[in-house]
Amino acid sequence: MQPQRGTVLACLLIWLGTGACATRSADGGAENTERDTAGPDVVGAWTLGATAPAGSVGAGLQLDFHIDSVRSSSVFGRLTRFFAGDVGLDASRFSRFSGTLDQDSLISLTVSTDDDPASTISVSGMVRANSIDVTELLLGRDTLSGTSRVWVLRRTNHP
Repeated sequence: MQPQRGTVLACLLIWLGTGACATRSADGGAENTERDTAGPDVVGAWTLGATAPAGSVGAGLQLDFHIDSVRSSSVFGRLTRFFAGDVGLDASRFSRFSGTLDQDSLISLTVSTDDDPASTISVSGMVRANSIDVTELLLGRDTLSGTSRVWVLRRTNHP
């Protein structure tokens, strides 16, 4: 799909000022994933995992995120997989997410659904080279961080 003329011009102006640009398709999805920040590179796919406490059974919560772009201190992306125990939800139920990334490498993401606000997912953590050490994980009203599991987002690919 070819970007529209105005998009190309806007992208050129952004690139001249920052050296990066992200274009969008007609449906709002990212065509080209780029970053527009001097902070850590977080664009790409990430999988949430945890160390399991002794004696636990099952795969637990499995979430996949794809961060499409970073502009200034704003992060944009989508949830691509949601699986909890033996129940999966169609990831298309979740809205595209936005979040923040500060100069100290702290990232916060919030993913919600239009039909069930209690299904909101909030993740915050410290960005490392190929992982994000999760300091806060909320699933609806449930706090999953601070338990016997240590949550980490691991980079699964890089654009």
